[in-house]
Amino acid sequence: MPSNSSDEVRSNQESKAVLCAQCMCNSKEILAVVYFLDCDDMFCEGCGNWHRTSKLSKEHRLSKVEDAPPSDEAQMIQKLTICPNHPSEKVIYFCVEEDKLCCHHCAITNHRKCEHVYLIEECVQKQYVPEKLPPSSTQFSHFDRNIRKDVYKEIKSQVNLEELNDCCKRSSAGLNALENEMEDLITHEASLQAEVTRSHEQVEALLQDMHAKFESAFSSLSIQLKDQCQAKVAELMPISQKKQLAVRSLENQIRKYQDNMRNIKENGKDQHMFLLCYEHDV
Repeated sequence: MPSNSSDEVRSNQESKAVLCAQCMCNSKEILAVVYFLDCDDMFCEGCGNWHRTSKLSKEHRLSKVEDAPPSDEAQMIQKLTICPNHPSEKVIYFCVEEDKLCCHHCAITNHRKCEHVYLIEECVQKQYVPEKLPPSSTQFSHFDRNIRKDVYKEIKSQVNLEELNDCCKRSSAGLNALENEMEDLITHEASLQAEVTRSHEQVEALLQDMHAKFESAFSSLSIQLKDQCQAKVAELMPISQKKQLAVRSLENQIRKYQDNMRNIKENGKDQHMFLLCYEHDV
């Protein structure tokens, strides 16, 4: 049954009536009233009844045209069922031994010797590959927290803080040296006090000389520490920004995966959920 007209009419669904896909192939313009999710087609009442009783499509789920999901969501669900080796076929089996999805053609040509080839419906019901199945709704929040925790650990392990610690150690050593120099100055000033009685002018000159040396040492150390800190910030900032972009990219992927799971939960089947989780290696 043709389906190439569904996307076109759905894009204009708000501005004009949707026409029956089958009738349009016969050069007829009849309003579509029913929508089949599994084939993404819209039909009039008569074509819909024929489609519903056909052997190949009698299991297709039916809804009203106005309740049809957006085209991109329907296409995402259908894309999951396409065989990667035979685009015209749908995957209906899962080979546990080779960890591959396969259509009927793949099963009889490439997996004849495999002993554990199951229908996807059987995998969903009996959980032959539980590691591929999605977490339940009660486990999803824990699943999401684990993702965020793994992301945080990954970013934290990649950011190198040792160099920043070395900078702090050098700063501390510089301050200790300055403190020692100040203690030396205090000791020297104490000796100068004994000479105050000798010459007021001499004492004043010595104090001014010590003060100038102190300011010079402090200024030199201050400039050195500022330069080191600025250089380290300039080195670490691009790394931090790169990791931030990586986190945002992963967040977008997680949101997209959650949206796809929500869409399949609302419009798909357990088989589609199985295929989505297999695609993302969940």
